Amino acid sequence: KKRQGYSESEIAHKREALENVLIPYRPEENHELLTAAGFRHVEEFFRWYNFSGLIAVK
Repeated sequence: KKRQGYSESEIAHKREALENVLIPYRPEENHELLTAAGFRHVEEFFRWYNFSGLIAVK
């Protein structure tokens, strides 16, 4: 970010603002959340590093 012109304080402030906000759910948690929301069939069709694609049928 420094190369993009942001100051050290701006970078630190953004880091603090995002801390504990962008925490990904585990695959099991995503499945449980969708099931609790009324989806009866949940399937992961794609996974690459921390990214996954889910399809759910209600």
